[in-house]
Amino acid sequence: MKINAFGNNIVVSRTEILEQEKEDAYQEAVKNIHVGDIYDAVVKNVVSYGVFVTINNKIDGLIPSKEVSWQFINDNNQIVSINDTIKVKVIDVDEEAHRISLSHKECVPSPWESIDNSIYYRNAILDVQVSRIIEHGVIVALENGCQGLLPSKEVSWDETEPNLNSMFKIGQKLTVKLLSIDPEKRRFYVSLKQI
Repeated sequence: MKINAFGNNIVVSRTEILEQEKEDAYQEAVKNIHVGDIYDAVVKNVVSYGVFVTINNKIDGLIPSKEVSWQFINDNNQIVSINDTIKVKVIDVDEEAHRISLSHKECVPSPWESIDNSIYYRNAILDVQVSRIIEHGVIVALENGCQGLLPSKEVSWDETEPNLNSMFKIGQKLTVKLLSIDPEKRRFYVSLKQI
């Protein structure tokens, strides 16, 4: 790193060699990882925006929260725990930034693939649970695991804009009418006021 001839001193660094070895090992390991590959991964950390995992005991990757489960969840700990071994699918590899994006939900069957038409049809009455409240409506979870939208205009017959945050709570159970279903776009629209 540095030579001081007058003081007979030489400064060396092991850190730089270790960093280079780590970089070389990463580059070698990432050559064999491609978008679409499926691996067993070990959960290393669970954070609010996703789940960090290690694949092949060498490569760290992130499962963004939206890729953890087909259902909307408020806490990733509801699905995985540290040291769990889970299946992941590679959805993006950024070699320069040393980032690998993964999906866990792509490794489990989508609830949209097994929709029972005898239960989920136009005008069906369904029991749902509030998953989250957004600006223009309420996201609800159906019993089969799919998500649906209760638009704010379908909350009440009243013409005024309803205060959704005061009317609904996460986890609240509701009975709604199914207005429409679009399996290709993976969308359910439901109404509370028509009940």
